[in-house]
Amino acid sequence: MDLLTRLKQSRARPKEPFRRSSFTVVSALVRRYNLDQQFLDNLKGLSFEKEWVLSQEPRAKEPGGIPPFSLASAEEYHLTREILAALDNPYLRYASSPEELLHSLALYRLNPGLEPEVLARVHFRTLLAREFVHLELSGLERGSEEDSGVAPARRAALQRLLDRLNTFINETMSGNLNT
Repeated sequence: MDLLTRLKQSRARPKEPFRRSSFTVVSALVRRYNLDQQFLDNLKGLSFEKEWVLSQEPRAKEPGGIPPFSLASAEEYHLTREILAALDNPYLRYASSPEELLHSLALYRLNPGLEPEVLARVHFRTLLAREFVHLELSGLERGSEEDSGVAPARRAALQRLLDRLNTFINETMSGNLNT
């Protein structure tokens, strides 16, 4: 082996897939959906009602690409920085809509270990619903069942919902989802 080949091999870095930054994603969503200061104001005091999230149908991610680099006006830049400061979490880079921006922080707090592939393909509200079901099921496991016959019925309903959510997520991940 000659010297040039050996140097190239020793200096070669493994290829890594290109990943958009959280700033690029949020900036693109600010531009695409014409987000303004009102969106940022809505973030303050944001909370999700578990029952509302659980009552919603599972959703697929919205199609549409995020550009590889951000081109933002000064106003969009400042709004993007404020949104990033308010919602600081690593799941932002996988958001594809303003709704997912809103769900990202709650989802990250409930389960900070979700795989990037899952975050890229499954809508955050669906993942958030699954986390709420897991949380409530574990609460029922710890709670006493002597209170009434409600706990077993609630557990069965939650288990059915969890099965439905997991089926939807698995179909989304395998590409067999009919939307």
